[in-house]
Amino acid sequence: MAGDDISLVGRKSAIVDIYDALTATRCYKESMSPAAAFKILKTMAPHQLDSDLLNAFIRYISIYPVGSLVALSDGRAGIVWETSETSLLRPVVKCFYSLKRRHYIEVNVVNLAEDQSLTIERGLSPGKENIDPSPYR
Repeated sequence: MAGDDISLVGRKSAIVDIYDALTATRCYKESMSPAAAFKILKTMAPHQLDSDLLNAFIRYISIYPVGSLVALSDGRAGIVWETSETSLLRPVVKCFYSLKRRHYIEVNVVNLAEDQSLTIERGLSPGKENIDPSPYR
């Protein structure tokens, strides 16, 4: 089967299944950040995944989904707390860790849509960074 021979549900399920496999922690691998997973998924379109469905999925989930761990340009790490359809790259981030000093800091909520001096540098994997975000969710 190929292309339109695969049902709409099947094409959607393939995207979700691969995304879940990439971003989940398994006993044999660390989780991948959503942004890194999206990069891999994009390389699979249009030959293996439906491009239109993939783009809709990325818009729906967001580049930095709520709950994902990110590194800010000032060296802090935090959890994406809130997103906005009008500003996908500039969510609200709950900062709680200094990547420079490698220790937890006082919690500070930053709205990147309002604070233009900061940007998200990259998505982080809690296991790779040895950061436990669970107390801050």
